[in-house]
Amino acid sequence: MTRLTSLALISIATIALAINSIAGPLDKAKEAANTARDQMEEAAADPHAGHGHADHAATETDIATETAPDADSEIDSEVDADASADANADADVEADTELAPETPADDAVEVKDDDAHAAPAVTRAIAIMMPTEGETVRGSVVFTETETGVRVSATITGLHANTTHGFHIHQFGDVSKPNGKGTGGHFNPDGHDHALMDPTAGHTGDLGNLKSDEDGTATYRETFEGLTLYTGPHAIMGRGVIIHADPDDGGQPTGNAGARVSQGVIGVAGPALTLEKLLVE
Repeated sequence: MTRLTSLALISIATIALAINSIAGPLDKAKEAANTARDQMEEAAADPHAGHGHADHAATETDIATETAPDADSEIDSEVDADASADANADADVEADTELAPETPADDAVEVKDDDAHAAPAVTRAIAIMMPTEGETVRGSVVFTETETGVRVSATITGLHANTTHGFHIHQFGDVSKPNGKGTGGHFNPDGHDHALMDPTAGHTGDLGNLKSDEDGTATYRETFEGLTLYTGPHAIMGRGVIIHADPDDGGQPTGNAGARVSQGVIGVAGPALTLEKLLVE
């Protein structure tokens, strides 16, 4: 009897231990279930509850969105800046246009340009004298238009010492012939007889004589009322100039001045006439 009682007690104790070993996990499971139920109830009451990680991520995303520059916003800003710059440039152009003086019409500019390039009036001519074949006579003759007529100034070298030589304007400026006869006869538009520097008669081209010094150099200066450079029948531009071997004695038909020892052509003189240093003014 005593043995049976002991065995019964041992069995009861074993059963109790088994129940305790099962009850512990069950209690923990029950506690976990209750906790989950409480969280669900809290979530139902507050929609933001139970989303800690999600809310934190959402918050970081919102902060990044607010902090980081918006590409579209930057583009819009650049476009707005460009548009503003263009508007300012247009305004500057309009302001410059209003302040700038009016540009003259094309016709007016062209007339002004023509005036600027207009050739100055010719008041001086020159003939460079070159020796004819076998001669040494050379120099220059300058023709200057003045209020009283045309002044003729000459410096000639290569003449014989202390000699006199006929000096005339001839019809043509043709110096192609070596003997000087390409220049034709005396320039005589009025058809007068020859005379020695007679203002009322004689050939228009009669200039009288050159007289050389002991070195064979002749200088000359006379003014002629009947000559002009360009205008009228007495214009001498482009005519020839001849120096003769002998004196012009005033005889007919051309003064008996002999052969032609030097020839030249009357042309337009430059504004800075360096050869004039050689002439007697």
